[in-house]
Amino acid sequence: MHYAYIVQRRNNREKALSNRKQAEPPSKLAQSNVIQVNNIQDFTKKVSGVKVSRRHVDMQRVNEPHPLFGGALSAVLPHSAADVSKLREIPDNQEAFVHARTDQSLIVELVEYQAHVADQDAARYHFEDIAGNNAASQPGAQEVTGVVALHKSSLSLSACSCAWALTGTQCVSKFNETARNRVRLHLGVFRLPQFGTDVLVTFNDPQSICPDSSSSPAAVGAGVEPWTAEDFQQLLQSLTLHNPGLFG
Repeated sequence: MHYAYIVQRRNNREKALSNRKQAEPPSKLAQSNVIQVNNIQDFTKKVSGVKVSRRHVDMQRVNEPHPLFGGALSAVLPHSAADVSKLREIPDNQEAFVHARTDQSLIVELVEYQAHVADQDAARYHFEDIAGNNAASQPGAQEVTGVVALHKSSLSLSACSCAWALTGTQCVSKFNETARNRVRLHLGVFRLPQFGTDVLVTFNDPQSICPDSSSSPAAVGAGVEPWTAEDFQQLLQSLTLHNPGLFG
């Protein structure tokens, strides 16, 4: 089976949302910093004794904006994006998606604006915070390979004061395993100080799986198209705010 890396943020920067879709029950944080999410074949198996059909998996059409946080935000998701909330509870401040055939995942997350962090340092700040949650803070377990400013003229989220994109890698283990897998992490941060919020978008793209890990390498073969950095860029550029009431 293939699993996607979905980081559960477990610090006091999590923001509760009042505009979450009513159909979703209140979420509780999982005990682990990483959720295991099965691939599309396992979505069709029994979950808690109930058989889940393929039509219940939210497969996003390419170039069609997908509502986020009850429609308060929207963005164009890449192809084959399955909504993790269809399988299990996730925190109220997150929207999480997994690729149907690979080990990749995407997270859109609302966290508290950190006024003490300079704009040019915001992406690195959140990258290092994620590394801490991934137990990847030790030397050699993480690396930032690039940080760039995103021009507001290319973004749909015009309410942001600025936006930044970061690319790096982290060595992540699952649960209490000693085996570590190398994951490329693409991160975008939109700063909205007027709402006391940073909007984070992260794309987790595993690069190498340790043989001792409970994960197995993603089966990328004929007809399987992994997500790319271009898909992530399109998501960032298309992210749109429809209802500022999302931020309280």
